[in-house]
Amino acid sequence: MKACATIQLSQQEHLCLQRHLAVLQARVSEQMATLAEAQALAEARAATAECRCHALERALIRERARAVLACTRWSWGLGGPPPHDLPAPRGTGAEQTPLVSATDVLCQTGCQGHAHPWLDADGACRLTGGECTRVGAPARVAAGEDEHARD
Repeated sequence: MKACATIQLSQQEHLCLQRHLAVLQARVSEQMATLAEAQALAEARAATAECRCHALERALIRERARAVLACTRWSWGLGGPPPHDLPAPRGTGAEQTPLVSATDVLCQTGCQGHAHPWLDADGACRLTGGECTRVGAPARVAAGEDEHARD
């Protein structure tokens, strides 16, 4: 009889282990289903993001083409507003003439240089004979107008 009791106990243990195995299998199946849902959701989001990225790239290419066309039309004189990032055309006042540039260099060298040799005490320019346009009031003070205030 003892052998029969041992077999029954073993069968009961076996049934208990099978119940635990069934619970574990159910839990793992549930976790795998949750993981599969999360993976499907992530793949859908990635596909949506990829589609959006491609749409933005296409829009960027279209905008670049429009900019090239606008620049070309404007530079060929075919009309349209000037592009914002182009340099100003020559002769529009955006750049100085060579004479004005040379005068500015001479003025900077002679009037604003060492000890202001071309600048009179009254602020007149010895180069042009008129009032100095490059040097402001602080430079005139440095040129000698403020000598009386220091005494």
